[in-house]
Amino acid sequence: MNPEQSYINAFDLAARDYDDEFSNTWTGKAQRERVHYFLAKDLAKGILLNILELNCGTGVDAIYLSGEGHNITAIDASPEMIRICKSKADRYDTNKIKFIEADIKTFVSAEQQFDYIYSNFGGLNCLNQNELRKLSASAASWLKPGGRISMVIMGRHCFTEMLYFLFKGKYKMIGRRNTNEATNVNVHGELCETWYYSPTDIQNIFATEFTLVRYKPVGLFLPPSYLNNFYKAKPLLKKAALKMEKTIGTFSWFANWSDHYFIELQKKSL
Repeated sequence: MNPEQSYINAFDLAARDYDDEFSNTWTGKAQRERVHYFLAKDLAKGILLNILELNCGTGVDAIYLSGEGHNITAIDASPEMIRICKSKADRYDTNKIKFIEADIKTFVSAEQQFDYIYSNFGGLNCLNQNELRKLSASAASWLKPGGRISMVIMGRHCFTEMLYFLFKGKYKMIGRRNTNEATNVNVHGELCETWYYSPTDIQNIFATEFTLVRYKPVGLFLPPSYLNNFYKAKPLLKKAALKMEKTIGTFSWFANWSDHYFIELQKKSL
């Protein structure tokens, strides 16, 4: 089985439990609210946009964005993810979303150009640097002049994860993300190659076609999803984490110390 098919099979299996294991959990909801908070600065201007969402997962963000009035083209390589997306869209009775089963490495945009491109929660961490450079060139061709791309990426360090491994005595795991090599991540029984990138890494990879607008932490104090059960029965800890995320977690400097970070780039003028 080739690596691409392994990815698809893994995320087909993950699709069935993704909302229960992440989207509908405390940490999943809290981190997504932070992403939407940062998105709102661009999207709440009374102008309806044509948005391309890459690696749309189970469609949570596509439905949110369509609810804000935007037109969404959402793609994912997993047939099962797309099936779940379409069933959700039917329940919400929205006609503003077009879901397409497609791999972002080979996706070819239709004639329409987009105002905005968006990818949430580490979908782009499945791409190596060369693949990200190709995506940068493709994204620039998909965007209208002045268009922007926002990505939520898993960085090279995670403050809460490092504290957890220190507490558990798993010292070799503390720096597991800080590598230029691929890390094999178990996704429902399939090992999927994953790369971790700092904000500077992403800025440099996209530098030919894009300029940096901003980047912000997502999950500086809000933990990774696998720690949700650790926090579940600790209401005071959750309350403190949320409060610190909304105050200290607004500073860009901390972006590479959070579980994810939000980074926004603008297409360069010709």
